[in-house]
Amino acid sequence: MLIVVYASLAIVVGALLFRRALLRPMILLEELALAFSWSYVVGGALWLRAWVTESSFLGFVSPWTWLTASHFHVAGFGALTVSALATRMTRSPPSRRIMHVLLLAHPVLFALVAAGINGASHAAEVGAIGYLALFVVQLALVGVAAARVPVGAVHARGVARTIALGLLILALAVPVATLVPAVAWSVGSPLWNLEQMIRYHGIVNALGHVVVGLVALAILRPKPLLSATTAPFSKLRARGAVGADFLARFAPAEPKHPTGLSDDLAKYGRQEFAVTGLHPQVRAFYEHTSDFELDVEGRWRFPFRLGGWFWARIISPRLGQLGLPSPRQTIEGAALDSQIVDVDDALDGRSNVRGWVRTWRANNAPIYVAAYAEHERNGVRYMNIAFPLPGACLTSILHLSHADGGGLSLTSRHHEHLEGDQGIYLSMAATSLRLPMDETIVVFPVTPSEDDPDLCLEARHDMWLFGLRFLTLRYRIRTRSVSSK
Repeated sequence: MLIVVYASLAIVVGALLFRRALLRPMILLEELALAFSWSYVVGGALWLRAWVTESSFLGFVSPWTWLTASHFHVAGFGALTVSALATRMTRSPPSRRIMHVLLLAHPVLFALVAAGINGASHAAEVGAIGYLALFVVQLALVGVAAARVPVGAVHARGVARTIALGLLILALAVPVATLVPAVAWSVGSPLWNLEQMIRYHGIVNALGHVVVGLVALAILRPKPLLSATTAPFSKLRARGAVGADFLARFAPAEPKHPTGLSDDLAKYGRQEFAVTGLHPQVRAFYEHTSDFELDVEGRWRFPFRLGGWFWARIISPRLGQLGLPSPRQTIEGAALDSQIVDVDDALDGRSNVRGWVRTWRANNAPIYVAAYAEHERNGVRYMNIAFPLPGACLTSILHLSHADGGGLSLTSRHHEHLEGDQGIYLSMAATSLRLPMDETIVVFPVTPSEDDPDLCLEARHDMWLFGLRFLTLRYRIRTRSVSSK
């Protein structure tokens, strides 16, 4: 019963850490690793039960059951937790990338060692040598990072900080020494027998690496690279397909009569973003969107083209939302009706909300239903765009900055602006989770031609999934003639 409670608590803690990791504006691998490490506690509990009940598990009996339980707790949970928390202190981008590779290597090497114990040829050797290389690289990276860690990256100060950093380096050095006999054991040239391996490899790693490492990190309390987002999210949800009249149900009693996606882009101004530097037509598009029409062409990247066709032709029309052109299709602005509509702030949950609804002129079927708002954090104002879905809401929070030639860049990515709320989130019930998606939109002025005298702007809209660009949308934006308004 105690083991069941123990495993259940591990599942709860892991789930809470996983949820917290997905609440951050950017998915951080070290935060996911902290959550994943608790799965080893659950696995260790299963082996611990087999040892306590003196039963066989997967064909193994004592002492292998309690040795495996110990391995799950030390080499699995303990080592991965120490590595993940140490990664928080590594702030150099190149070092962080290497540490992320090490975090991904942890479960792979653990599985190789387990496979080797189970008889897989050469798996134990590769696992042991890989672990040794992992801890050597980790010691070097964290050793350099410890000397340069910013004051605000950890909670500890003064003497406590110095002592804790020394203990952490000591803890990271322990497995480098203790893995040498493990490598010798795995290649068939053991330096010690099983009892000595337990004493000098197992116990020393458990106490010297995990316990000392966790004590040091408990004193330091390294802060996550990004805190959880505080952005407001829309409460709009659809019960079924999103219709063209969806936002009309949330119209305010007193109309505000918005004409653009923003009343005044000057509100987004800050020291490094002077709105006066934008081309007048760029600014006019966002402040008087109803005066413009857009053509959009979709360029789906391989291997996403089949999925793009399926989304554009099958899913989106049934969803009534997020209509995208299928591969090599151009959606002509003249074939669409476009409206900026009122949305009640109280019903939406954000401030100064307005909707942008785009429908097919031929049958009034919706292609794009979005509620635009904005919010501010630490002196930076973000564009906050909500797309109602059945039982959920997709939100894109965009950071604004200058582009060449008086253009405007809006992005959910963190590659240039680390701190901030930007990101793409999915809200369900009371929870909003950061998705592994990103987008960047660059709007820039162009010179009209004789063939297209109303053309004034173009835009490029790139979208990524798990860091892979899967779609590029190209827009041609024109001022609308009086007859088409």
